[in-house]
Amino acid sequence: MGVVELTTLGWDGYAARWASLHGVDPRTTPQPFRGWLRLSYGLARPFARLGATPGILLAASLALSVVVPVFAVFGGWWTLGGAVAVLLAVVADAVSRAVAVLTEQITRLGYVYAALVERLSEAAWLGALWLLGAPGPVIVACGAATWFQEYLRTRTAETGAVLVDGSVLGERSPRVAVAVLGFVLCGLAGAASDTLARGAAAFVAAVWLLVAVLGLTHVFTAVRRAIG
Repeated sequence: MGVVELTTLGWDGYAARWASLHGVDPRTTPQPFRGWLRLSYGLARPFARLGATPGILLAASLALSVVVPVFAVFGGWWTLGGAVAVLLAVVADAVSRAVAVLTEQITRLGYVYAALVERLSEAAWLGALWLLGAPGPVIVACGAATWFQEYLRTRTAETGAVLVDGSVLGERSPRVAVAVLGFVLCGLAGAASDTLARGAAAFVAAVWLLVAVLGLTHVFTAVRRAIG
């Protein structure tokens, strides 16, 4: 692929370019989204200098997510590794987007790949919860609510509308938080007994479903406000 030349963008220049691409200025967005974008920008600069491409980082993100169910199979303390893998996968995904902005490698196909990796990653996390003992129907409901929320967001973006309401409820970050903290809980519970681990997995899946339903409702309301 060759070595990618890093553009000399400071934070303000990066934020301006991000705003032109996404319709949202990272410098004015609420916390913790602003801090997350600033962190991904800081991490992306050395990766770009080393020649890492958005595709490589995106592949790393997916690989880390696919490992999560493996930790779930081993159970017990191993499940804590799943929490670490989820966190690293999300960081890799964010850095991939930041590198794409820094190095001007934004493509339509890149957007498609990024969305696909996010959905496959979340499917892997939900699969891990199922392996840990969460009820299958709840896992399916989690996946459906999550998918429909992101589908609605994508279809809305195609109309040219921008969903900006100052809330993270309809974003992916709450689901990431549920996954990371959930696998920590399952790991601690699994170290005590398999029964506790199954109960913890069921609880985490229920929380995920609640977050997904609330997020879907929030996005739907924002869509009506933006388009209607």
